[in-house]
Amino acid sequence: MESDEFVTGFRALEEAMWTVETRGNPEWFDRMLAPNFIEFGKSGRTFDRETIQQLQMPDEIDIELPFPNFAVRALEPTVVLVTYTSVQYGKAANRASLWRHDGTDWRLEFHMGTPQDPITAADLANPKFEVARRGYDCGDVDAFIAGLAART
Repeated sequence: MESDEFVTGFRALEEAMWTVETRGNPEWFDRMLAPNFIEFGKSGRTFDRETIQQLQMPDEIDIELPFPNFAVRALEPTVVLVTYTSVQYGKAANRASLWRHDGTDWRLEFHMGTPQDPITAADLANPKFEVARRGYDCGDVDAFIAGLAART
């Protein structure tokens, strides 16, 4: 059983990844992401360190904090597995992060998100997108999603 202080520290690290102030801070990501970082996103896409650092961050993140089902397990003295459920824009996903201590600080080596509810034809027929600067044209996205929904 991990100490409350240990769990609280990892909760702070994980939640920081979901705040605009931290997520939009390139210096923070440079410190936190391991050189060989990789993520399997809940979208099915794979991201490396460079890709994550180049992503346009939203002005606001709709995430429910604190995370439900938050657990921390030390696999070795320098390797920790963190698991939890995220609820973003009303959709739940299982999350897992692998953190490694590099002798100075904890660095995120791996992160993964898996949707709890699969995407349905109804989801595709009634999409909801946040409007962001330099984002996609909403009309084009709506037309594409409608075409996908018609095929299912």
